[in-house]
Amino acid sequence: MSLAPERDAHNKNNKLMQRIYKKQKGVSFLEVLIAVVVLSVGFLATSRMQIMGMRYNQSAFFKSQASILAADIADRMRANIGGVDAGAYDSVNTDSLPSDPNCMNTGCNSQELAALDARQWGLSLGNTLPEAKGSVTRNGTMFEVEIEWDEKVSDTVETQSVIIWLNP
Repeated sequence: MSLAPERDAHNKNNKLMQRIYKKQKGVSFLEVLIAVVVLSVGFLATSRMQIMGMRYNQSAFFKSQASILAADIADRMRANIGGVDAGAYDSVNTDSLPSDPNCMNTGCNSQELAALDARQWGLSLGNTLPEAKGSVTRNGTMFEVEIEWDEKVSDTVETQSVIIWLNP
């Protein structure tokens, strides 16, 4: 049995492969350009996802801060039932904060404590949330606490809000 036909076939395959290799010695410029474009699109998509994630994170942070501040005024009202009964919390609005009653050293009565609570709460809102305003409104025996703030959503600024109802 002779190995000559197999060797001839092997040599023909080698010659064919050598011709192919001679024609393709490197990566073409077009292939590199396409790879760069694909990578660039991938990087842009990744950065867009990062930006959106940061925006959603900021939105969640503002909403949690607003909830904490709503609970803060609710706790202040529960701690000052005398002020609630006297109507001192019936219509609190942070657009017009009361002046500081300056009674911390001398002892505050329930009305002064309610004014101090409203002032401190309004200042906290302004320091925590962008363009924030809050209100407490009595409706029968229930109180509505509403906090609004401006938040950039997409390319526009929208007003967001948190509302809680309480019966101190």
